[in-house]
Amino acid sequence: MEAFVLDGLRTPIGRHAGALAGVRPDDLAARVIRALVDRAPVAPGMIEDVVLGCACQAGEDGRNIGRNAALRWAREGQLTPQDLASNFRTE
Repeated sequence: MEAFVLDGLRTPIGRHAGALAGVRPDDLAARVIRALVDRAPVAPGMIEDVVLGCACQAGEDGRNIGRNAALRWAREGQLTPQDLASNFRTE
């Protein structure tokens, strides 16, 4: 098995009650995944794992944001959640 890191992005930094207050963390992270996939030199169907870091896992962030963001991205794109591997990790 081989693993490749294709690229990396981060979500914008917000502030308490700021412009991002109404955006769900996994929706915001799904936008980052979509941007990474759009600029990656591989077909989306080749992506098996998503490793996503979350510095403050409290409230909505505490529900495995990496997995949920990847599933949200998959539903918006041409993949179904079943197309992705089940080993999502939040690190």
